[in-house]
Amino acid sequence: MSFLKKRDDAAECTLIGTREDGTQTWICKVDDGKIFQVERTKDGDMRLDAKMVVPTPEDFKKIYEGIRRQSQPPV
Repeated sequence: MSFLKKRDDAAECTLIGTREDGTQTWICKVDDGKIFQVERTKDGDMRLDAKMVVPTPEDFKKIYEGIRRQSQPPV
Protein backbone atom coordinates (compact mmCIF):
# COMPACT_ATOMS: atom_id res chain seq x y z
CA MET A 1 0.00 0.00 0.00
CA SER A 2 2.56 2.50 -1.11
CA PHE A 3 -0.15 5.05 -1.94
CA LEU A 4 -0.79 5.45 1.80
CA LYS A 5 2.84 6.23 2.50
CA LYS A 6 3.28 9.93 3.20
CA ARG A 7 5.79 11.60 0.93
CA ASP A 8 7.43 14.64 2.38
CA ASP A 9 9.22 16.61 -0.30
CA ALA A 10 10.19 19.47 2.00
CA ALA A 11 13.39 20.19 3.85
CA GLU A 12 13.39 20.98 7.57
CA CYS A 13 13.92 24.74 7.68
CA THR A 14 14.37 27.02 10.69
CA LEU A 15 14.34 30.82 10.56
CA ILE A 16 17.42 32.07 12.41
CA GLY A 17 17.22 35.79 11.73
CA THR A 18 15.77 38.73 9.84
CA ARG A 19 17.83 41.74 8.77
CA GLU A 20 16.62 45.35 8.70
CA ASP A 21 16.02 45.18 4.93
CA GLY A 22 13.64 42.25 5.43
CA THR A 23 16.03 39.53 4.26
CA GLN A 24 15.43 36.30 6.17
CA THR A 25 18.18 33.81 7.00
CA TRP A 26 17.21 30.15 7.22
CA ILE A 27 19.02 26.92 8.04
CA CYS A 28 17.61 24.03 6.00
CA LYS A 29 18.37 20.34 6.37
CA VAL A 30 17.61 18.07 3.43
CA ASP A 31 16.84 14.43 4.16
CA ASP A 32 20.28 13.31 2.92
CA GLY A 33 21.85 15.07 5.90
CA LYS A 34 22.92 18.05 3.79
CA ILE A 35 22.63 21.38 5.61
CA PHE A 36 22.37 24.72 3.82
CA GLN A 37 22.18 28.35 4.87
CA VAL A 38 19.59 30.16 2.76
CA GLU A 39 18.91 33.89 2.48
CA ARG A 40 15.50 34.97 1.20
CA THR A 41 14.83 38.61 0.28
CA LYS A 42 11.52 40.43 0.60
CA ASP A 43 11.11 39.94 -3.17
CA GLY A 44 11.28 36.16 -2.73
CA ASP A 45 14.74 35.72 -4.26
CA MET A 46 16.74 32.97 -2.55
CA ARG A 47 20.50 32.54 -2.27
CA LEU A 48 21.96 29.25 -1.13
CA ASP A 49 25.25 29.14 0.78
CA ALA A 50 26.67 25.68 0.21
CA LYS A 51 30.24 25.56 1.45
CA MET A 52 30.95 21.83 1.64
CA VAL A 53 28.21 20.17 -0.43
CA VAL A 54 26.88 20.58 -3.94
CA PRO A 55 23.11 21.12 -4.03
CA THR A 56 21.11 19.13 -6.56
CA PRO A 57 17.97 20.39 -8.31
CA GLU A 58 16.00 18.12 -5.96
CA ASP A 59 17.65 19.85 -2.96
CA PHE A 60 16.52 23.25 -4.30
CA LYS A 61 12.93 22.02 -4.62
CA LYS A 62 12.92 20.61 -1.09
CA ILE A 63 14.40 23.79 0.38
CA TYR A 64 11.90 25.98 -1.49
CA GLU A 65 9.00 23.82 -0.26
CA GLY A 66 10.33 23.80 3.33
CA ILE A 67 10.63 27.59 3.49
CA ARG A 68 7.24 28.04 1.81
CA ARG A 69 5.58 25.83 4.43
CA GLN A 70 7.30 27.60 7.34
CA SER A 71 6.39 31.05 5.95
CA GLN A 72 2.66 30.35 5.72
CA PRO A 73 0.57 31.65 8.60
CA PRO A 74 -1.05 28.93 10.72
CA VAL A 75 -4.58 28.00 9.69
